[in-house]
Order: sequence, then structure tokens, then C-alpha cells
Amino acid sequence: MNGGYDSIYLELISKLSEIDFQESADRLGLEYVDGGVEVCFLKRGYRITLDGVKPLDGQPVNVNNLSVLLHYLLSKGQGEPENS
Repeated sequence: MNGGYDSIYLELISKLSEIDFQESADRLGLEYVDGGVEVCFLKRGYRITLDGVKPLDGQPVNVNNLSVLLHYLLSKGQGEPENS
């Protein structure tokens, strides 16, 4: 990865060590699984861990989508996603 959007994603990854994944999952209505959080976004499954975001289907994904997911997890929001 390189460039502005990649830098944003890497900066967000560095902030993951500051949060409690279990608390964030509970607050946002997401599933906490083995130290990470799983979320459905734009009809695809993702797993978020301290290493970042990985699509569960293993297919490539735009770095902007990865950043949106990290921003959501790092936010102080609450409630379940609409999945729409």
C-alpha cells in the first residue's frame, strides 16, 4: 500500500490498540469472535483485528472501504448497522 488513502488506513490501524474490541462490538451490535470483530458491510463479511481489516471472502477490496470500517469501530457510536 502507498499513497494518501493507504496512509489514512495505516493511521487508523495504529489506533486499534487503544480500544476494547469486545466493548466496541457490544456497543455497535457487532459480533466479537476470537479477539476480533466481524461485520457485514456492502453485502460482504469482514474481520477486524489488531492487524487491520480482512474480507472474509479473500477478494480484493478498496482501501477506502477498509478505512470506513475502522473508523466505525473506533467511533463512539452505538447501535446495530442497518446492513443496507
